[in-house]
Amino acid sequence: MIILAKPYIPAILWAVIILYLSAFSGPQIDLNFSFIAPDKVSHFAAYGLLSVLVGWGYFRQQFRLKEKKELSIKVFLIILVIGFTYGVLMELMQYLFLPNRYFEYGDMFANFIGSFFGLVIIRIYCLNIK
Repeated sequence: MIILAKPYIPAILWAVIILYLSAFSGPQIDLNFSFIAPDKVSHFAAYGLLSVLVGWGYFRQQFRLKEKKELSIKVFLIILVIGFTYGVLMELMQYLFLPNRYFEYGDMFANFIGSFFGLVIIRIYCLNIK
């Protein structure tokens, strides 16, 4: 399989934005959810979008190469591992190199769940395109 970078440009740009947001404290969102922290919602959304963009890049790459258009379980798991690993690396970066930033297992869990649901969305989309 040939990997073309162009279909992944939106995902790469979004990964850079996540890196920036992870490295620099932005304004704090003050929402009061009784059941979940707003920080976890933002992690869920950020990594969900990252997975959607990587999955969409994969889908576009298959279209260009005129290959079968699907997001197989193997590719699903590979993209999930990529999203999770990137999230872990961002947490480690915060812990090791950034004062006043913390390593949080809850953030990693939110990243993983967001990545998973982002991939579910793109997989459903791919299945409906056929």
